[in-house]
Amino acid sequence: ARLDAILASAERLRDGWAVEIALGLAALAVGQIGLWGTSGWTGFVHGEPGEPTHSFPVVWCLSVVLPLFHFLALRWLWRWAIWGYVVLRVARGRLSLDALHPDRAAGLAVLAGPLDAFALFVAALASIASAAWIVEVRAGVATLPSLALPFVALVAVAVAVAVGALLAFAGALYTARRRDVAACHAFARAYVDDFRRRLADRDATSDTFAGRIQALGSLGPIYRTAHTTRLFPFGLRAIGPLWACAVVPMLPLLLSATPISRVAVRLGRLLLGLGR
Repeated sequence: ARLDAILASAERLRDGWAVEIALGLAALAVGQIGLWGTSGWTGFVHGEPGEPTHSFPVVWCLSVVLPLFHFLALRWLWRWAIWGYVVLRVARGRLSLDALHPDRAAGLAVLAGPLDAFALFVAALASIASAAWIVEVRAGVATLPSLALPFVALVAVAVAVAVGALLAFAGALYTARRRDVAACHAFARAYVDDFRRRLADRDATSDTFAGRIQALGSLGPIYRTAHTTRLFPFGLRAIGPLWACAVVPMLPLLLSATPISRVAVRLGRLLLGLGR
């Protein structure tokens, strides 16, 4: 019942029009502020040096294209904020976690699934940033080394926003892991003691002893599953797509600064062991 109430509240936030209207007006306002010279361009995209202030490309970009992009980006972030709200509300509830679950997240690994969708959003932002940075590099406004810090900041912020809400489960996962590791240890000790006693008493000829041997072999994997339960519902494999979707759109930027023939020669030398 509590989960249904949380989801119903999230759906009301998702379907509400007030926030989306506010986001649309904010996106239009930012474009108009840049158009009328109240402040500079915002975001990754900047005008060409010497471009007429009210030329058709500038008016079209600041009145239509950038507001549309800002609105879609803000709307996406709003939806992600709603997802974070659901995750935080669930994390505050009474959870039935089991560190023996094979997902190594006490049954919460399913919550890392939406990270793949967020990775596509990161890919869209990285594609726009890459295109804008290519123009800046070709115009001599920026260089690849100068863009390294903004790229690292983009990736770091993307990862923080993606997994931030999931960190709220750390305390519950730690408690579940400590509890179940202690239970596995106590059970394994009792079982091994009984097994050793039967073996010492030459009770190994009974029909049930073969089954006890098989059960003894299963104790190790069960204990390791509980012992290696993560403190977060996600692992490095879940974060991998975020990094890939941020790096792949930057390949055209690298190729624009370094001729592809030179890249091919360097790769060939590296593969053939000929040095640089």
